[in-house]
Amino acid sequence: MKTQDLDLLKDYGEFITALSNAYNYRNIMGYISKELHKKVCDSYSDLFAKYGDKNPSLLNRKAINQATAMLLTYFMFTGIPINMEPAFKKLEIEIIKSVYLS
Repeated sequence: MKTQDLDLLKDYGEFITALSNAYNYRNIMGYISKELHKKVCDSYSDLFAKYGDKNPSLLNRKAINQATAMLLTYFMFTGIPINMEPAFKKLEIEIIKSVYLS
């Protein structure tokens, strides 16, 4: 495995942890704190900035696509509005592109 792939897995793990923490907090408290919401957004932004703009390897592309789909689900589930159009235009999520951007 390349160093970039290991870095991706670390950053992807941080995103999943932030997302899980936000969901768990919401399930217990009934709402998501601003701090946890910011952590989810920041960890996704870091992941996308580092690995989404480049010509990604297959592993990177799949991880970014999966993270994007999970983030979209998070925002739909919580009812928090977001503009995912810039991310979707760069990624290869054909189903989401065709539904969301049409």
